[in-house]
Amino acid sequence: MLQKIQAAGKCIQVTCTLEDVIPICEALKPEGAHLILTDCPDVDTAKALLRAAER
Repeated sequence: MLQKIQAAGKCIQVTCTLEDVIPICEALKPEGAHLILTDCPDVDTAKALLRAAER
């Protein structure tokens, strides 16, 4: 469903958990996608997640 919204040229905002971030990033285009992470245990995990999401 989110891919259909993006295909229509709309921006999306997704609230997700730590384990869902990478699959969501792989499924969606980065343009217009805003992810809200609900659980991140520490700064090191957050930095690692950002590095992984940038790939």
